[in-house]
Amino acid sequence: MFNLGGYVHKTFVLALTFLLLGVAFAQHPEEALLSADRNFAKATAEKRLEGWMAYFGEDAVVLRKPPVVGGRSIRDFYQQVFADPDFKLEWEPTRGEIFPSGDSGYTVGRFLATYKNDKGAIATQRGTYITIWRKQADGTWKIAADGGTPDEPPKPAN
Repeated sequence: MFNLGGYVHKTFVLALTFLLLGVAFAQHPEEALLSADRNFAKATAEKRLEGWMAYFGEDAVVLRKPPVVGGRSIRDFYQQVFADPDFKLEWEPTRGEIFPSGDSGYTVGRFLATYKNDKGAIATQRGTYITIWRKQADGTWKIAADGGTPDEPPKPAN
């Protein structure tokens, strides 16, 4: 008769090792949103308006006064903004959460906008944003709503 104890032990240790590695390298659900937000920032920096629009759902809302509703309206609104070669928008998410339904969530973070003001001088504005995300049928995340608020009025760049 042969000893199965050593085989069972080795199999158990190997299975446990793979399980622990899977847990260690598994992406936390919120990381999917944070990653989507970082990719959104990267696409916007690289492709400007086209990168920006690639992440908005067709029925998205940009929280402004008044709100900008729908992909076509969002594109029309931001066309002029991104046409300014001095305009630059950078951001980094600081927190993300997926709602219990699993098909939506939010990210919040900090932004820095650089642009020409009404006097033609370069100005900067820092603030906080929130983006509401909706999971698509293909597993990707699209923006359902986006908005931000500046810390204070714009300042001329140094």
